[in-house]
Amino acid sequence: MFRGAKAASTRGSTNLMTARNTNLLLATTLLLLSARTATAQVEDGFCEPACYSDAQYFAPVDFDYDCNPIRKDCGYTFSYDRIAWYGTGERHPLGLQGGQADGSFNPFRIFETGQQVVPIDPADPDSDLVLIPGTVVDIPTPFRPNGIMNAAPRAEMGYGHRYELGYFSGDAGWLVGILDGPDILSAQDFGFGYTPQDNTNAGDLGLPSDIPNNPNNQLLSPFGSVHIVFEDPDDLMLGFIDVYDALSFGNQPGNILAADTDGDGVLDGDGFADDIDNDGVHGPDGFDSEEPGDVPDSVGPGVAPDFDDLVRLPTSWQSVQVRNRTQIDGIEIMRTHRLSNRHKMAKNQNSYMQLGYGVRYYQLDDKFRVDGQGGVMGDSFWDTSIVNNIVGPQVALNYKVQKKRFLFDFNGRCLLGYNIQNMDQTVGMGEDLIYAQNNHPLNLHPTYANHGKQEEDFSPVVEIRANASYQVTGAIALRLGYTGTFVDNIRRASQHVRYRLPDMGFREGAGTQDIFINGVNVGVEAVY
Repeated sequence: MFRGAKAASTRGSTNLMTARNTNLLLATTLLLLSARTATAQVEDGFCEPACYSDAQYFAPVDFDYDCNPIRKDCGYTFSYDRIAWYGTGERHPLGLQGGQADGSFNPFRIFETGQQVVPIDPADPDSDLVLIPGTVVDIPTPFRPNGIMNAAPRAEMGYGHRYELGYFSGDAGWLVGILDGPDILSAQDFGFGYTPQDNTNAGDLGLPSDIPNNPNNQLLSPFGSVHIVFEDPDDLMLGFIDVYDALSFGNQPGNILAADTDGDGVLDGDGFADDIDNDGVHGPDGFDSEEPGDVPDSVGPGVAPDFDDLVRLPTSWQSVQVRNRTQIDGIEIMRTHRLSNRHKMAKNQNSYMQLGYGVRYYQLDDKFRVDGQGGVMGDSFWDTSIVNNIVGPQVALNYKVQKKRFLFDFNGRCLLGYNIQNMDQTVGMGEDLIYAQNNHPLNLHPTYANHGKQEEDFSPVVEIRANASYQVTGAIALRLGYTGTFVDNIRRASQHVRYRLPDMGFREGAGTQDIFINGVNVGVEAVY
């Protein structure tokens, strides 16, 4: 009996111990799980323990005992800057560099002779007159250089955006920067436009007074006012001119450039090629054999044109517009490391340095376009584009100083870039030229051309930044800064235009250029 009772008592005690152990194990497990859950609440998949974000972006700034904002140990950063930067220009002549062209309009002016009528007795004004030989005068052929010696691109301001997204954990982190701009535009207009000459008012001449965009109804000069020197190895600019009007018009006989015979709003002569060598033959228009003089009135079969009346016409336009556009874009990916300053006293740990290394892509797209209207050449344009694609490794050094709410940031970057330059050019020369038209080239016809090539260079990029930010809240700061960038061994479109008729192209031996871009940036940065 007692043995059975003892056995029963033993089984009851065993069940009681098992229940207690189970409860203790369950309580311990719940405690550990709750601790693990609490720890997990301040961890994520990237950060070290104790990294947290309360998402209170507008909470007041939390200061330490030295009155400096408490820096988070890890998290994400984002910054945006609105940039306003200047880019240096390339002051250059518009046309063949160092070139000049024949500006005489007459090949028979190399030497001129004359005669002089003088009295036999200079003291007696009534004495007989005598004809004596004149002095031989040596008149070199006049030359015309380029008229525009300081064309775009010039130093102008452009605007753009800069974005930076980063992640840091302890003393290490990543940074991705995107540059969108600046877009720098330089524009210039050249030429007299409608020429305010005497006796050229269309209404006074009895001509239609409806020239578009010409409120004064003045006629245009046939030769234009903007001269750009071109290579002309094939003598394409030879032509006949018509500027002398021998007919009476408005009771003004012998007017120069007095009428618009073809109604195109441009001053003309009499509609016939001028007799430059004064042999009675007006170029291809025939002989002058009867009154009125200086007007060809007969032309027969088999009579060759008088090519002695040909002159070398200038490559000129009535008005010219020059546009240069430089666009800058890029992206960089950097690994950063903060150098430890824990060996300093706590109050002196408000400044530190960062080292960075990574890769960067920097693109400088330079476009140069010239549009010309009127004059000898008529509607023309040439559009040249060179895209500098620079990619390579980059190193950076950053120094930061915290002064209460202000953070001063000084940064230097150096990109060792490999530059692939894609060059393109489109040309439209003399859209409205017609063969054998007076005051225009005899053999130059409308020409449309396209060119392309690729060059490669080593192009280093050096950049400095200086920023000052003000901590507004615990997570948001406003900043103002300066950025200066120097890019070497690039190609600018304006420097590589070959001024050669009829299809232009790229200038050989133009070398490389550089550019300095600098300006201010205003933005905001946030830490999550």
